[in-house]
Amino acid sequence: MRAISNRSEFAIITLMFVLVTLWSLAFQAQNNVNGYDGMFYVNMGQQLVQGEPVTGPIPWIYRVGTPFLAALLTPITRDLLVSFKWVNVGASLLTTVLLWLYLRRHVDKVYARLVVMFLYLTQWHAPVRFAYFYPTSIDFWLMVFVLAALLLSDEIRGGRTAKTPRTPREDKEREEKTRAELNHRDTESAEKIEVESTREQFVLIGLLSVVIFVGVLFREVVAVFGVTALFIHNPIVFATNPTFIQRLKLPHPLYFLPLVGAAAGVLVSHALVTVNQTGYPYTFDGTVYLWLYDKRLMPYLLAWFVAFGPMLVLVLYNWRRSMAWLAQRQDVVVFVLALVVLAWVGGTDTERFLYWGMPIFYVLLGKALDDHAAWLRKSPLLLGVLFGTQMLSQRFLLPTPDFNTIAQPQIFPLLTVLGADVEFEHLHTFYSTLNWQSLSFALTMQYFVLAAALLVWVSWRAGRYRTSNEQRAMSNE
Repeated sequence: MRAISNRSEFAIITLMFVLVTLWSLAFQAQNNVNGYDGMFYVNMGQQLVQGEPVTGPIPWIYRVGTPFLAALLTPITRDLLVSFKWVNVGASLLTTVLLWLYLRRHVDKVYARLVVMFLYLTQWHAPVRFAYFYPTSIDFWLMVFVLAALLLSDEIRGGRTAKTPRTPREDKEREEKTRAELNHRDTESAEKIEVESTREQFVLIGLLSVVIFVGVLFREVVAVFGVTALFIHNPIVFATNPTFIQRLKLPHPLYFLPLVGAAAGVLVSHALVTVNQTGYPYTFDGTVYLWLYDKRLMPYLLAWFVAFGPMLVLVLYNWRRSMAWLAQRQDVVVFVLALVVLAWVGGTDTERFLYWGMPIFYVLLGKALDDHAAWLRKSPLLLGVLFGTQMLSQRFLLPTPDFNTIAQPQIFPLLTVLGADVEFEHLHTFYSTLNWQSLSFALTMQYFVLAAALLVWVSWRAGRYRTSNEQRAMSNE
């Protein structure tokens, strides 16, 4: 079979993006209340268009980036909401390109990358589709900065990909080989190489700091990359048998620059606006305390499936490879852990916070598809069930419903909420649990039973394939 070129792969992804965009333009209605947070951002945009001081309640008032871009575009579009939509459609396009670039670094096979990109593009709450439903959200540009930070962190680490993870022994052998090569060169050449390497690192860390600084102006959670930068070169050294922290390697002072960029972004975002907390008694610590005690475990677990769908099972089954990939990237681990905690204490939209980590999930899913491609191709029924349930969970070809339907809805759950009077709140674990406990319980049980059945099925099929190969090898001897 002829290999697909980079250009052809990009053309296929572009075609998928265009088709999803055309479907969204034709079938996806814009929400009629600008979302829960959107009204704050629209108000900020109006103030910027009119040249007034930007004022409003925290934490929304500090997220000035997207309203600023929408205000810049408004003299051309003459409609602030249209400006928000096209600013965020542009962000979804950038996110698509950056995600593809990130997948190319870590997922070997083209088919696995294309499958993952298809799942991303057709997910109902992913940027490409969601921009047409909720154009005043500011999360679209957040994903641009998340992916930019992950890509730059990869470059700083040395472009090491998941295709060839190095063990400590391999690292040592590589270091000895490099030292031996340098010994054959004169001192001037060795010093030149070191200077060029240092200069490149300085430029990359400087770029990462700028990305974090600007990203914080769009959403403050980008500041977490100021912390993850300290872990890019895996400063925590673990011993084995038993596992414990053997030593900590203090990062080079240069790696504190992204943290300075994050702090500067926070200071600037605070300086640009005036806080008016009338009617919104929000505090960050109060929010953490509230959700730390009030969020329930079952809806939290359900949110993982709402965010990522039944394909999460393949990542769980491939947990050894997933853990090996993460072990090489302590900065990614810190980022993921931050989102896991934030999803619990950050607010109502648990699945939305979890989905901010979608680049990591899609890499791990791509690797699972790649690792188990041989037997998956020979399991058409299993693949059909996996993709069928994933498409249902992602609401493939189903528009996202609007907010605040007052009438008692005529609905039924089947990995998502279906029926005649579905509303947006039904799709979110917190609101469905708050108002329709039976609905949330039914969805939770469906996903748990499906996940357990798929794990057993996947294990059985993989085991049969492995046994068959072993028997074939023995018969050939």
